[in-house]
Amino acid sequence: MSLVFVWWLVACGGAPAEDTRVPEWTRNAAVAEVQEIKPAGDRRLVHVIESQWDFWASIPLEPALQVGDHVWLGSGKMKKFDGQSAIVIDLVAVATPAQLAAFEKLPAPDGGLTVAELFAKKAELAGKPVTAHGRVVKASYDVFDTNWYHLQDGTGSADDQTNDLTVTTKERFEAGQVLRATGPLTIDKDLGFGYFYPAILEDAAVTVEPR
Repeated sequence: MSLVFVWWLVACGGAPAEDTRVPEWTRNAAVAEVQEIKPAGDRRLVHVIESQWDFWASIPLEPALQVGDHVWLGSGKMKKFDGQSAIVIDLVAVATPAQLAAFEKLPAPDGGLTVAELFAKKAELAGKPVTAHGRVVKASYDVFDTNWYHLQDGTGSADDQTNDLTVTTKERFEAGQVLRATGPLTIDKDLGFGYFYPAILEDAAVTVEPR
């Protein structure tokens, strides 16, 4: 499994404003929350939840981490550590409170639904055009000749997978942008190999919302 996981100093006298930009190498990554940390020789194992993904990663001893921290993780490859499967990752960055604040809860777009509302009404909306928006927490480019984006607006729940809407489009955007997407709603789409989408907007019309 390969994860391609998605700093502005303002100094005009006095204390500088907190940096809200993320490291360039995280542009296609979602932020992950640390659930558990275990020592592993000259590295450590961390259990993280990133969007709807739940996994273990083997990372360096720096930077310092504690349970509850939010991090961005670079690319990695799967390996076993004393029977524990984990993704070996060398690039790690801790998210600051200011960076996390950039992913605040968004109200429903004009003429549209929140992500949670879309999931709640998906059966009656199946096949109909819908509009939703959210911040890109993960971007995958040129997969099946299209680009795939996971949008979250702060509504819904990761536990029942009602917080993350997948949108496909030929247009190219970046992690962190807020996108407005309109298109017919497809539900329970199964691509095989574990890729199942309870709700997805395919070939959507997508625009960037300034924030």
